[in-house]
Formats: sequence, structure tokens, C-alpha cells
Amino acid sequence: MRTVAPETEGASRRSASMRIGTLILGLLPPEARRRGLAAAALLADWPTIVGPELASRCKPAGLRFPPGGRGGGVLELWTSGAHALELQHTTPPLLERINGYLGFRAVSRILVRQRPLDATGAEEADPAPPAHPEHETAIAAATSCIPHEELRTALAGLGRRLLARERRRERR
Repeated sequence: MRTVAPETEGASRRSASMRIGTLILGLLPPEARRRGLAAAALLADWPTIVGPELASRCKPAGLRFPPGGRGGGVLELWTSGAHALELQHTTPPLLERINGYLGFRAVSRILVRQRPLDATGAEEADPAPPAHPEHETAIAAATSCIPHEELRTALAGLGRRLLARERRRERR
């Protein structure tokens, strides 16, 4: 049996203690880590907070707090134009639900931005512009070794966008 001197035991406990926020941040996805715990909770639990129907029509895009403050923030919501007016009319009960869920008055104002959303509530990506046939062949060759279809499609789209940006720069 190992015995530890009382002063050594206390020192090891102090060095092993960590802030709970540090531990939680290690469990969050990268996009949530950049935004802070209140914003991360909004992102992760949005359908639970507002309900699945409203969550399918809007999504939180950001939560900004005043300098030096932890409350009274402005929540930016993205929604399609058809739902923006309805969302503005439901702002007071929505504020109550959000702040009640977070446990403090984190949000004092909701800013509704009109953005096209797909059926799942995610922002629609702009389609990649078509590339020249020789560029299309090069993109297909470069991405052919990627087995995951969604990743291959996304990287091909990125290549098309980069080529389109380069063509626009050359025209200037």
C-alpha cells in the first residue's frame, strides 16, 4: 500500500483540478468552441429550445455580447424570406424560451436575417460554377482517388469555385 504525505497529497489534487469550462470545451465540436458556451448550447440544442417545426425554418448564426458582458446579447437568426415576418412576430416568446433554457438573460434582442435555407434549415450553398472542360477533367482526376462521395463532390465544387475566382481575377 502506498502512503502519501498530507502536504504532497494536497499538492497533487490542486495540480489535477481543472475548470469545468476547460473540460467541456474539449468535448465540443470546433465550431462550438469558437463561439462560447451559451452560443454552443444554442447551436447544439436549437430544435429542443424552439421546437422541431421552428428549427426547420430558422437557425442561429451568431450570438454577440456587449463588451465585457455575459448577458444582454444579440442573437442573429437566419431564415428564408417567407418566414422572416412570422419569426419577428414570435420574438418575445422566443426570447423567453431561449433565456429560460440557458438559465440567465443571455439574449436581449433577436436580429432576423433573410437567408435562403434548404429543407433541413441549413444555409443553401451557392452551386459551383461550371469549369472549362479541361479543368473539369483535371478536377475529376484529382478527386477520383477519394472514396467518400460527399467529400469528393465537395472538393470538386471547391476546385470549381477556386478556378472561377482565378478566371475573374484574370479578366480584371
